[in-house]
Amino acid sequence: MNQRLRIALAGLWLCLLSSPLLAQPGFYLPFANNATPNGLINMPIKVVRFDSVITAQFVLRWDPAVLEFLFVDQLNLPELVIENFNTSQALDSGIMRFAWVASDFDAGVSLPDSSTIFRLRFRILGEIGDTSNVEITEISPNTIFEIGTASGDIYLLDSVEITSGFVAVGFTVETGEPGFDPFEARVFPNPFVDRIHLTFQIQNAGPVDVLLTDAQGKILYEENTYFTVGKHGMEIAYPSMQMYTGPIFLLLRCAGEVSVHPLVKH
Repeated sequence: MNQRLRIALAGLWLCLLSSPLLAQPGFYLPFANNATPNGLINMPIKVVRFDSVITAQFVLRWDPAVLEFLFVDQLNLPELVIENFNTSQALDSGIMRFAWVASDFDAGVSLPDSSTIFRLRFRILGEIGDTSNVEITEISPNTIFEIGTASGDIYLLDSVEITSGFVAVGFTVETGEPGFDPFEARVFPNPFVDRIHLTFQIQNAGPVDVLLTDAQGKILYEENTYFTVGKHGMEIAYPSMQMYTGPIFLLLRCAGEVSVHPLVKH
């Protein structure tokens, strides 16, 4: 459908102070570009700033018409076993619940950035042109997203950085992974309801392009603003996108470098 989307830029801060959000844990899954029908694919769940964590629970969700769940492996948290996953409905529903508790509540578990805590294995059921997110989320009231630390901090879904996985069957969407962006950029919350917060840091003053695109690269929104050297932030609201359900990608362009972030809309 050729439908014009009106997206309101709700706020802009030019000099953000150091934010505690940057110390909060983050989770990300990869892109799978040009996936082959009937082929196999891995979706590792990786973490950043996973420090002194004592509890973790959330839901993983995907489109079962596109991805057939096979198994979960590479269980890399202490005491993490298959019983920590509810896989009984994963094949048909595309939903898997995860809950884990550390044995050491005094120190918790700390992992290096980009560590895999576990991995999902899928078969591609979709045809060329199909897509599926693989998202970390929650299903209230049974499984609420929650990360607890030994210091007593509790992180909920709207206070952590999550980059969902994405599978494109038979085509390619250019993107990178968190931690490998040419310039530092973070988006939260993700999944989002009606707005996202964006922080980024640039080394050279100049114009920054902020774009939203669909999976085929069609630009839904574009903003160009001049920024000084340092850390910046903005809030982008989506009052007219309540009914939009397709995959969305946030792209930042600065001095020829691009940082790409897949977004999941609740």
